[in-house]
Amino acid sequence: MKYRTKLYLLFAGLVFSTTLVGLSFLYRQAHNLLLEELSSKVLTVAATTAEFIDANLLKQVNRPEDSVTEAFKTVSSQMKQIRDANRRDDVFVMYIYTMKPSQDEPTVYELGIDASEENEDLFLYTGRRYPEAKELKLYEHIDKPWATSDLYKDQFGTFLSGYAPIIDESGNYVATLGVDLSAGYVHHELNQMKVVALITLIVTLVGGFLAATFIARFATRSLDAISACVAKIGKGDLKARVYLDTKDEFGELAQAINQMGKGLEENQRLKLNFVRYVSRHVMEKIIESDVTFALKGERKKITVLFSDIRQFTHLAEKMSPEAVVSLLNEYLDRMLNVIFEHNGTLDKFIGDGLMVEFGAPLDDPHQEKNAVETAIAMHKALQELNRK
Repeated sequence: MKYRTKLYLLFAGLVFSTTLVGLSFLYRQAHNLLLEELSSKVLTVAATTAEFIDANLLKQVNRPEDSVTEAFKTVSSQMKQIRDANRRDDVFVMYIYTMKPSQDEPTVYELGIDASEENEDLFLYTGRRYPEAKELKLYEHIDKPWATSDLYKDQFGTFLSGYAPIIDESGNYVATLGVDLSAGYVHHELNQMKVVALITLIVTLVGGFLAATFIARFATRSLDAISACVAKIGKGDLKARVYLDTKDEFGELAQAINQMGKGLEENQRLKLNFVRYVSRHVMEKIIESDVTFALKGERKKITVLFSDIRQFTHLAEKMSPEAVVSLLNEYLDRMLNVIFEHNGTLDKFIGDGLMVEFGAPLDDPHQEKNAVETAIAMHKALQELNRK
């Protein structure tokens, strides 16, 4: 995978994850704020209604047959008035009812008065057990108003419930008032927020991908130029250079590569000049060796071969300068090939003559033999040259 692709994916992933985390946090905060607002409303309605209800009349409603008494009708009417007064756009009370602990089992609550109409589907009759009360542990909240911690949903809708104790004039607990607040609009607002969040996420992702593409291209432009230059140098174009108008790490790297290219070019030039005096095999041996050759005098055993062209002065007087140069070049080129084939090193040209060393700069245990074989081979090569 290319660096540009990695950078693109990294930046796009960072934008996606950051946006997703941010939107999730905002959604959660909005959810909590709406829930707190709804909880405050249901607690206010429950506490106010509990204060308004006549506790003495409520004490008279205990059995199903009490639903026809004046006490039942009076309290039920009061609860319905409060319910209807709290059916507005900002708050909508769906159900109001009272409950009291069962005499047989205090943790189980029985219904007292339900403000719903008798023909409604969810109407609860007096004395009917309310199993949800045990699950909610209402018996632990008989001293102060309390609301459920989260919304719940059933076949009749989405609700948040609040409960408040009903206290008589003597301060004794009589019953618990329950208020079910419709929370459908909360779900509606949260769903709208989800849609907005989704649109925001898509727009942010598109913008993030475009920005990631731009940044990845901008960041890798210098890298591409450096890579192209290194590829040219790797293919042998030692004159290749890269110039970046930046003052960052890429600019420093480009300068280092240019210095490297310049150094390689100088080394190549030295090798080309050096190969004129030694065989390529000897040159490669010297380059591969870890030994540093110092430019100083050294005492060692070597074998020296001298060679020149007999009667060259007399021959040159009869030829034009161009012909002489051509003859010398062809002769010396042929002789150097022979010398290098036998591990000889050219020391110098002496006019038409050659001074050749064996055993330098690299040691040669067969230097004498190589020198003699070189002389014989040079003589044969000269005979072939004469026949031309």
